[in-house]
Amino acid sequence: MTLDGPGELSGEATDRIKAREQDLMWTDPDNPEKSMEGMEDVMVDQGREGPWYISYSKARRSAMRSGKPILVWFTNTQFSPLCRSLDSEVFSKIPFGEWAKEELVRLRLDFNVKGVSGGQGQSAMDDKIRKENYLEELKRRYKVQGYPTVLLITPDGKVVARYRGYRKSYFDFYEGRLKNDT
Repeated sequence: MTLDGPGELSGEATDRIKAREQDLMWTDPDNPEKSMEGMEDVMVDQGREGPWYISYSKARRSAMRSGKPILVWFTNTQFSPLCRSLDSEVFSKIPFGEWAKEELVRLRLDFNVKGVSGGQGQSAMDDKIRKENYLEELKRRYKVQGYPTVLLITPDGKVVARYRGYRKSYFDFYEGRLKNDT
């Protein structure tokens, strides 16, 4: 692009910009999360697995938009039977899921990390190491000592409640504590 004068685009540059405007797609200003016809594949949220976010930054963004607290679950599904029990006895239950959908933003940080090849110049091992470092930083920030640890945090990241460990068959008590602290 060339400038005709200070802060002015040339006629050719202006014509090119106007020609490209018809290729732009605009989101609904009242609902920026609404999908756009024909763009579903491009706009898939890569920071989610089911109802759980797997990206801290995306979970924070969602919490800031909605004003809901974030339920952060530090887990290691491969090596912790208590994490698997917490999942099957509390987090995977329909009543909890229905309540959480309305009241919380859910974030699962699973330390059973798998890498994905990032294409040219980035191996699956590079991706795995990057993810592990990311998770370790969050673990340090929130002073997590073991698994499972569940935090209830405000949208700006302040810890409201901390739950360490899990006792099998105490799901009513656990769920009640979460609901009370929300």
